[in-house]
Amino acid sequence: MTEFPLFPFFLSAYSILALMANNITEVQGDAFIRPLLFALSLCGILLALTSWLLRDRYRAGLVTAILIVPFYSYGHIYNLLRDNPIFRLNLGRHGILFPIALLAMIGGVVLILRLVKNPRLVTASLNGITLVLCVLPLIQIGAYKFSLVGKPSLVKNAEQKTGSASADLGFQLSIPENQSLPDIYYIIPDMYGRHDALMEDMGYDNSSFLDGLRDLGFVIADCSRSNYAQTTLSLTSALNMDYLVSLGINDERELPAAFTNNRVRLALESIGYRTIVLESGYRQEEMVAAGIDLLQEHPSFLSPALTPFEMLYLRTTLLRTLLDVRLPGISKVVDAITFPFGEHAARQEQILQALEIAPSLSGPKFVYAHIMIPHPPFIFAPDGSLVKDALYYREAWGLPSTDELFQRGYTNQVEFISRELLIVLKKIIQDSPTPPIIILQGDHGIRYENRMEILNAYYLPGGKQIYSTITPVNTFRLLLGQYFDAGLELLPDRSYYSEFPERFDLREVPEHNPRCISP
Repeated sequence: MTEFPLFPFFLSAYSILALMANNITEVQGDAFIRPLLFALSLCGILLALTSWLLRDRYRAGLVTAILIVPFYSYGHIYNLLRDNPIFRLNLGRHGILFPIALLAMIGGVVLILRLVKNPRLVTASLNGITLVLCVLPLIQIGAYKFSLVGKPSLVKNAEQKTGSASADLGFQLSIPENQSLPDIYYIIPDMYGRHDALMEDMGYDNSSFLDGLRDLGFVIADCSRSNYAQTTLSLTSALNMDYLVSLGINDERELPAAFTNNRVRLALESIGYRTIVLESGYRQEEMVAAGIDLLQEHPSFLSPALTPFEMLYLRTTLLRTLLDVRLPGISKVVDAITFPFGEHAARQEQILQALEIAPSLSGPKFVYAHIMIPHPPFIFAPDGSLVKDALYYREAWGLPSTDELFQRGYTNQVEFISRELLIVLKKIIQDSPTPPIIILQGDHGIRYENRMEILNAYYLPGGKQIYSTITPVNTFRLLLGQYFDAGLELLPDRSYYSEFPERFDLREVPEHNPRCISP
C-alpha cells in the first residue's frame, strides 16, 4: 500500500487543511468537508484518467501531482505577486500568470515523462513526505480545538441556578413593584457607523433614518464610539459591562465562554428573563448556550449553495480566473452558480422577521439580535434584492475589489437596513404589551479613522436619558441602574483599536470630531 501513489491525494487534502488551519478562528469546524471531498474526487478522476492513458499508476501519480500543484496554488501565488510587485512590475495579473501556470503544467508533465525512469522508487518517499505535510495543519487545528475544551467561563457556569447568579456577579437587580418587566432588545447592525462618519467616509447622509428613530421615540447618542474595533472584543465587553483587561481576557480562546456566559444575560435571567438569540451566523460570537433561537435550521450538507469558506477556497485555485475575468454573458452565469452568500442573506432576513414576532412570545425576554448588515459582503441592493456581481465580494471574506465598490456596496446596505429597521422597530413598539427597552447599536464603525464611530440609539420607556458620548461598555451599566437599581458605576469611555488577526494588539485612539471632544 505504501507504494500506491497516495501523495496526489495528500497534496489535494493539504490545500484544504492548510487553508482551514490559517482561518480556524473564522469558520465553522465542518466547513472543510465539502471542499475536501471535491479536491479528493478531482484528484481521483485525474489519477484514474492518467493511469488509463499511461498504463503506469506510478508515473500517473507523478503527472497528477504536477497538474494539481499549480491548480491549487494559483490563487496564493496570484495574491502574493499582486501585493508585492517585483521591481515595480506587477506580475499579479491573470494575463501573465495564467499562461505561466499552463506552461508549468505542460512542462512539468513533459519532464516527468522524459526524465523519471523509475517512478515507483520515489512513490513511497513522496507518500511519506506529503502525509507529514497534511499532519501539520491537522495538529494546528487540533491544538486550537483542544484549547477550547474545558475553558472556564467568566461567570463559572451558564447553567448555574439563578439564585446565586447575582451574587457571583457582584451586583443584584431589583424588580420594580407593581410593574411588568419590559422586554429588552439588544440589536446590533454590524459596522453601522455614526452619522458624521457616514458623511465623511461614504458621502452618505442617513438623517432621514435618524429622524425616523426620533419619531418613534428613540434618543440618539450622536457622539458615541465603540470600545473595540473588532466584533468579538466589542460585544464581549459590552455584554460583560467592562473592559477586557479588567475581565482578565487577553487571549482569543477566552472569548467564547466569556461571551456566552455574559453578565448581562445571567443577571437578567436571575430575575426571570429568558434569553432569545437571533444568531447572525458569525462564527466568533454566537451565544451558543442560550435556550431559544427563532430562526430556521441551517441549510443541510447537501445544499447546493456555496459557503464563504468554499468561495475562499475556490479563489486559491486556478478557478479564480473564472471568478475574476469578466466575460460578457459568461460572468453572470458564473456569479449565479458560485454565489456564496445565499445562506447569509436568508439568515439576515430571518432575523428581521423573527424580531417582528418576538413581542408575541410570553414573559419578559432579553432578545439578542446581531445583524450582519451593513457589514460586508455587500449583497443587498437598497430595495433588498440580491446583488450577485462578484466584483462586490470577490476578495477574501467578501470584500469588494475597489474602493468605489466598497462605498457603493456599503451605502446600498445602509439604505436597505435602515428602512427595514424602522419597520421592525415600529412593530416591536406597537406590539409589546409593556413598553420595551431597545438598544440599537453598532459593534464598530466603518474603517480607518472612522472605525470606532458607531450608531447608538435607545428606546427608553419612562423618559430615561443617556449621554451623547456613551460607549457600549456603559450601556447596560446605565440601563440596569435606571430600571433595576443595579448600582453600577459608569466607567471611563475609551476606545481601543486593533486589527485582525492580532485582535489583542490594542492601542487607545481618541475622538477626532471636534464637536464630540469635551473642552
